[in-house]
Amino acid sequence: MYVVSKIDSIFILCYNIYMEKMLQEIGFSKKEAKVYLACLEIGKATAFNIAQKADLKRPTVYLVLDDLIKRGLISVERTPKVTYYNPTHPRRILTNFKNKQEKLEENLINLESLYNQKTERPKIKTFSGVQSVENLYDEISDFARLKGKEVLAFGTLQYLETVHKNQYDYWLKSVSSKKCHVREILNKDEYNQKYIETIKKFDNLNHKIKKIPEEMAIFENDNVIFGNKIAIFSSYEEFFVIVIESEKISNTYRALFEIAWKQSKSVFSNQ
Repeated sequence: MYVVSKIDSIFILCYNIYMEKMLQEIGFSKKEAKVYLACLEIGKATAFNIAQKADLKRPTVYLVLDDLIKRGLISVERTPKVTYYNPTHPRRILTNFKNKQEKLEENLINLESLYNQKTERPKIKTFSGVQSVENLYDEISDFARLKGKEVLAFGTLQYLETVHKNQYDYWLKSVSSKKCHVREILNKDEYNQKYIETIKKFDNLNHKIKKIPEEMAIFENDNVIFGNKIAIFSSYEEFFVIVIESEKISNTYRALFEIAWKQSKSVFSNQ
């Protein structure tokens, strides 16, 4: 009998610990879980009895009971001599959760508006050094090849071809795919002309190129719009790239690109 009783005690202890942790996972504090479980076990009782069962001091139990009463988990029965506390059905916990979910769903649009205010702030990063510049060129190539979304570029490929040869070759490999959608506005110079002749061989109708009009000033660096990002490259004495991540700003640059695109002359007869 002693062994069975001891095993039962250990089982009850483990079960209570499990239930306390479960209640804490759904929002109860440790003391709230202890008091609530004590109330469920002994039913209608005084604060003194609940404190003994929960192994907590009576002043603490009074505070916890007040919180549980506000949540509708405990009801109060007052008599001239003593006050009794009685647990409501545990299903009330689920009802509370459903009410909270409904309230959250009703106000989710307001929370999202606050979130959007924060996320719409542009993220501006500057990467310096040859390796950083080359990493970003590779990212753009992957964006064009793997995601199949349009990449807009304007500027000169002189430095990409002469300084970042591996990235230039990887870009050519990427845009040779018919899945790539690319539009470029380039300067009229020998570097870009050589590039244009190479692109023609791929016969990718989704890759379109135009040259800037003669009356316009030439581009002196490479610029790329991909997704909600704008990459501004510099490959002069110091290698660096500025990346602006913003939906609104990228849309503005797209609009400017479209203006320049309409004024530029196509280099392919089929465009």
